[in-house]
Amino acid sequence: MSAPPVRLAIAIPHRNGECHICVVRTLSSSDMRGLQVSIVDNSTTSIVENRNVLVQKFLDLPTKPTHLFFLDTDVSVPPDGIKKLLAADKPIVTGVYVDKKEMVFVVRKRLDRYHYVPVQQEWSKYPKPGTGPHWIVKDELRDKVLPCDAAGAGCLMIRREVFEQMPYPWFFEDFNPDVRGHSRESMVSEDFSFFWKANDLGIPSFVHTGVLCGHWFGTMVFPPSWREEDLRPPGG
Repeated sequence: MSAPPVRLAIAIPHRNGECHICVVRTLSSSDMRGLQVSIVDNSTTSIVENRNVLVQKFLDLPTKPTHLFFLDTDVSVPPDGIKKLLAADKPIVTGVYVDKKEMVFVVRKRLDRYHYVPVQQEWSKYPKPGTGPHWIVKDELRDKVLPCDAAGAGCLMIRREVFEQMPYPWFFEDFNPDVRGHSRESMVSEDFSFFWKANDLGIPSFVHTGVLCGHWFGTMVFPPSWREEDLRPPGG
């Protein structure tokens, strides 16, 4: 008996239709042969509201897609990335992409429910902000599907049953009681909160280290890389 067809819905949270050209190139060059593909669209001023509305539209589609793929307006996924994420066959699986400063978005360990946890050294080595690409160092971590605790939602594949099992809201910002003052760490972002909530429901999440994505800022891209030479700043 053949496997049931994968029905993929692609969601790109945006404001007023603004989207980096890299996303258009990503989708036009992605291998989606054999997939039934739908697009769910929404534009609001709040990224949290945007994601929740997109999930609800995904669930309401009459074609009943099996997977929802979130792609941010400034993230480029390699041509085989979508197929790799689907082939991983996990409830939640992310590609690897890095912040535009100095933090890798994939988080391996969390200290407690609310703490914003920096990536561990074994996952990443990076230069000072703005000096060059980020480098994922260990060869044995290449092209693997590995457990993770949280990640950004910029390149995120999620099975339908995750949303059906998880009560609304799926995405939400949460206050971090362990941090005082108004800082980045005083709130847990909507993507991390989604992962925490899934974890509390016993839904595991994973990272596919073979899906290395670009994170764009204008004409500059911040890519993860396996090569140490990519870590060197220009002219260094």
